[in-house]
Amino acid sequence: MVARDLIALCASDEQRTRVRICGNPDCGTPFVDTSRAGARRWCSMKTCGALAKKRAYRAKAK
Repeated sequence: MVARDLIALCASDEQRTRVRICGNPDCGTPFVDTSRAGARRWCSMKTCGALAKKRAYRAKAK
């Protein structure tokens, strides 16, 4: 199933150019950026994005 999805992803020029690596240094998961602007930074806002924003907020508060 994963191999089939990877083949489908590679066949599509539009999606292939939107493959990104998660900006969380502890994660590094590849994902397809489906945002309108194409500027997504994290694989999931629920996990990696929330952690990054929490860390930045706490650093700024100090």
